[in-house]
Amino acid sequence: MSEEKTEANFELLSDKEIELLDVEEEQTSNDFAISEIATKIQSEGLPKSLPMFLRLTRRAVVFFFCMLVSLIVLFVVGNFQHFVDSNQRLLLFFCTIDAIMLLFFSAFAFVESIVCIFIEGRIRYAFYALFFLIPFVFALIFALLSRSLLLLSEGFSI
Repeated sequence: MSEEKTEANFELLSDKEIELLDVEEEQTSNDFAISEIATKIQSEGLPKSLPMFLRLTRRAVVFFFCMLVSLIVLFVVGNFQHFVDSNQRLLLFFCTIDAIMLLFFSAFAFVESIVCIFIEGRIRYAFYALFFLIPFVFALIFALLSRSLLLLSEGFSI
């Protein structure tokens, strides 16, 4: 009975808390476990993760980047497979919209990582800032390219 209760208590702990605890098998009382976790967290502190808003914008950047790459691949494959012109124009329109969204989120995440550099004073946010510049440039190039191709495909009328 006591082993089942102890195992149930350890299932509620995260993996990091169990690693921090590092309790030997003969010392499994609940009071000891809680006090050991509390003292280790007070002495070492919790591991710092990214701010929540930066995590959300990073995921949005990755999503829109993957979506833009897939739309570009679909457009190129459509050229070789002879897709209908209206479908190709629709793909170009979606590429433009997706590139604009990627521009917005990567610029916002870049600014947010710069702010985190100054607030938290950690150099790892500089790597995130560089990481967000790459999709920004990629999106800028393909937004201009897809919009140009879309305008050229509609033709010029005087």
